[in-house]
Amino acid sequence: MGAPNIPNPLDKGAPPPPDYKGAAAQDTLSNRPDQSTPYGSSRWTRGPDGNWSQNTSFAPGLQGANESMMGQLGSAWANPLDNGAAARDKAEGAIYGRAASRLDPMWNSREHDMQVQLANQGIDPNSAAYTKAGSDFGRSRNDAYTSALMEAIMGGGQEASRQQGMDINSRMAPLQGMSGLRSLLQMPGFMGGGNQLGAAQAQGNYGLQSSDINRQFYNDLISNGMKLFGSGKK
Repeated sequence: MGAPNIPNPLDKGAPPPPDYKGAAAQDTLSNRPDQSTPYGSSRWTRGPDGNWSQNTSFAPGLQGANESMMGQLGSAWANPLDNGAAARDKAEGAIYGRAASRLDPMWNSREHDMQVQLANQGIDPNSAAYTKAGSDFGRSRNDAYTSALMEAIMGGGQEASRQQGMDINSRMAPLQGMSGLRSLLQMPGFMGGGNQLGAAQAQGNYGLQSSDINRQFYNDLISNGMKLFGSGKK
C-alpha cells in the first residue's frame, strides 16, 4: 500500500481571530469628533501614551465673561468672612434704643403716679410700706427693661446671621454665574468610545478557544494517523 493520505494541518483548525482591539480602537476614534456650538467647542487629542484627552473652551465672548467672574470670585474671598459682629451690635443698640424710648416716659410717669398715690394715702416715705411699694415698682420696671434687652440681643443675633448670609451669597454669586456658563459647554450627540477592556477580553477568550480547537484537531490527526498506520501493516 502507498503512504497514507494525511490531511495538511494548515487546512484545518481554528480560523484566524478577528481584530477585536483594532475594531474597538476604530470605534473609539469614530466617537471622538471635534464639536462646536455657538457657546463653545470640544476638541479631542491623543497623547504619545495613547490616552485621549478632551478639551472644552468657551466662545470668545463667554470666555471673557468666565475669566471676569473667576477674578471676582478670587477677590470676593480675599478677605475674612463677615461674622456679623458689627451688624449685631448696631441692631442690638437700635432695638433696645427703640424700646427704651417707649419705656422711659412710661415708667417715669408710673413712678410719679405711685409717689402721688402714696402721698395721698399719707404713707411716710421712711415707712416699711413705702419701701415695699418702691421695691415692687423697681422690680417691675427692671423686668420690663430686661425683656427689652433680651429682645435686642435676639434681634441682634438674627441680624448678624442675616448679614453673614448676605456676605456668603455675595461671594458665591460669581461661582453660580460660572456654573451657569459651564452648562453651555454641553456638546450634542456625543457617544462613548469602544470598550477596550471588553475587546481585549474577547480577543483573549477567542485565543483560548482557538487553541482548544487546534489541540483537538491535532489530537484527532495523530489518532487517525495511528489508525491508518496500523491498518497499513496488516
